[in-house]
Amino acid sequence: MLEMKDLKIQRSSSNSPSQTLLQSPRGRTADNDSSTSISRSRTTSGQNPEDGVLTTVNSQNKHAGSGDACSSNRRRNMDRSIMGGTMPSVSAIVPHPKHRFRIVIFISTWLMLGSVMNCVDIFAFSMVYMESNSTQEFYVYNQEEKASLISIMAIGSLVGMYPQNKLLQINGARPILTASGMLLSILTFILPWALDNGYYTAAIIRFFQGVLYSADFGVVGLVCSRWSPLNEMGLALAALSGFTACRAVIQLPLAGWVISSYGWRYIYYVLAIILLVVTLCWHYLYRDFPEYSPFVSNRELSFIRRGKEAEQSSNIDDVPYNKIFTNRYVWAVWIAGFADIFASFMLVVFGAQYYHYLGLDIQANAWLNALKGILLLSVRFGVGCISEICKLRTANTVALQIPAFLLVFLGFLPREQPSLHVITITVYQALFGFNCAGFYKGGALISRQYSHLVISHIQLFKSLAVLLEPLVFSLIVDVSDENSPESLSNQWRLYFCIHAVCLTLANFVYLLWARVEPLPFLCSSTILPTINNNNSQVPDGNRELPNGNSPILPDGNATISPRQPHATDIESNTGNRS
Repeated sequence: MLEMKDLKIQRSSSNSPSQTLLQSPRGRTADNDSSTSISRSRTTSGQNPEDGVLTTVNSQNKHAGSGDACSSNRRRNMDRSIMGGTMPSVSAIVPHPKHRFRIVIFISTWLMLGSVMNCVDIFAFSMVYMESNSTQEFYVYNQEEKASLISIMAIGSLVGMYPQNKLLQINGARPILTASGMLLSILTFILPWALDNGYYTAAIIRFFQGVLYSADFGVVGLVCSRWSPLNEMGLALAALSGFTACRAVIQLPLAGWVISSYGWRYIYYVLAIILLVVTLCWHYLYRDFPEYSPFVSNRELSFIRRGKEAEQSSNIDDVPYNKIFTNRYVWAVWIAGFADIFASFMLVVFGAQYYHYLGLDIQANAWLNALKGILLLSVRFGVGCISEICKLRTANTVALQIPAFLLVFLGFLPREQPSLHVITITVYQALFGFNCAGFYKGGALISRQYSHLVISHIQLFKSLAVLLEPLVFSLIVDVSDENSPESLSNQWRLYFCIHAVCLTLANFVYLLWARVEPLPFLCSSTILPTINNNNSQVPDGNRELPNGNSPILPDGNATISPRQPHATDIESNTGNRS
């Protein structure tokens, strides 16, 4: 049996300030025996920053040649645990789930944003079948009124975008999105009554739906910038910017079954209840800063904040709006975003009418729309996983230029082959999943701490696309029964070609101005001493919040002692002041 003397245990001493006792979350000691300082620490540079190893804190072993002794001690400890009939702790091998709480945040935020969008966009699907269970005692809408109700929602989104984004910057996403979700669930629940009551009542409800919906893209940028590590930015953007695919996963299959079984009104009630439940769950889980969350471990917090020290020093009042709004690289992102949304929204709004033109019924219509959305979501997550090695220009070309070619091909397909139409549309919609590794990621990388501002303005162009799309459709395509099939085919062809030209021009602009480096005026921020330059773990009880204040722990007690700046941090700040 191995001797206990082979395991070196350093005891804390008031005469040795370098031999301090590591603390576990909330200021508790790492072990019941306060004299020992064996704890989990972050791996050294070159290793996975999230994989923990069991190390012995020994300030005398930090010099050269101590690695072999530490390895020998660990091997002896392992042999001794096996000889004693005990196995090492599972947590020493498998990362604790608490170190992955940001994944819960991304999933819950995706569901939240998708549920908000479902309540707003369900009108585009249900309006095709409103006459099938309407009677003369209710208001019957013509095609122009239906299209205008879509545009009115876009106008509300334009009106609400700037106030919502300002509120997001001041108050954070948690109170704003929670309030928007609860109010939107109420408006969605009463929308069938408004539609039956008359056009003007429905227009008012649709306008306020647009106002509440306008915060979605701002939340995407805000959550990614605060909760995503820099080396996971592509995957985070893929997850959150793909909230539109929630329409395919939840809304369309549910709408196809509910509308065909109970009528178009009941789908609004179901989606309103879903949004209310998701909003309450998201409000419980989400915090505007990881530092405030009781579910985030110290290890995960330091991993999220690594490389973002300069970003945490930004002030709301110091946002360089003029430099951002006049920068050509930012405009390249916005132009690509407009073309992407303009072309993809075309089939989101009028895809049901196109499938109806091909002669497909309600159930087939819903499931085919769901199929292309699910494939889009799969492609988006796949691309998000490889986005760190995927070139921006390559991904953007796949997301914009190839769909342009498919639109032209779709316009010349004969109507008598609906299966080819469905396959082409499905591939066309799926290719937009590459945008998370293209202009979305490029916009986040060049704007860094202001990524929520850049990405939220994609909402502006989405609103413009929603506003223009019904107008373009009504000017080109006539879906009335009096229109001949040959003339209708030519109109759909012209409609597709216009969007193909828009995609081609936007991709050309982005290829000229794409970049990944932060904008020059974002590189002068002062670095805050929030995380040591070494990879040591900061105890949860000593966290610093982004505003520089000490946090309040969940039990209501203040932190025991604020973290002292590292020597390298002090030198860095001294150099910046000089």
